[in-house]
Amino acid sequence: MPGELTPEVACAWDMACQNYFTHKEVPANVQVKKVAWGMLDPCMQDCELQATWLDSDWAAQVRKKLLCSTQGTHAFVEWAAELQSVNALLTNKMSYLNKTSMRHQLEANMNDDLATDCRHEGVNDEQDLKRWMEKVK
Repeated sequence: MPGELTPEVACAWDMACQNYFTHKEVPANVQVKKVAWGMLDPCMQDCELQATWLDSDWAAQVRKKLLCSTQGTHAFVEWAAELQSVNALLTNKMSYLNKTSMRHQLEANMNDDLATDCRHEGVNDEQDLKRWMEKVK
C-alpha cells in the first residue's frame, strides 16, 4: 500500500505488531520474521522499520511539531490529545515531555482567551496534568 512512512505510521505499526505478538504469544526470536512478510515492499521485509525507513532526524521533526504547536481555534481537549499523541512518539527519546513539561507546553500555547480565563479562575494552581486538563475544559 503506497504512502508516506511517518513516525505516526511507524508507531501504529509497532503497536499493532506488539499486540499481535502478545495475543499470539510469539517468541522474541521469530517476531521479525512473523511480521516482515506482511509488508508488501520486499526491501522492507529484511529491515528494521524505524532505523531504516524514517528520516534520520525524524525525532527532531516530531519535537519541532510538538514544541511549535498552538491551540489556535481548535477545541482545547482535541488539541491537548493531539499533542500528547505526538509526544508519545518520542517515548524513550531525550525530547519526550514528562507530565510537568507537557502541562507547561499546553499552558504556554493555549489560545489567549482560554489562558486568561485559566489564570483568573485559578486553574493554573493545579500542578497535576490530568486534573489541570479536567479543569481547563
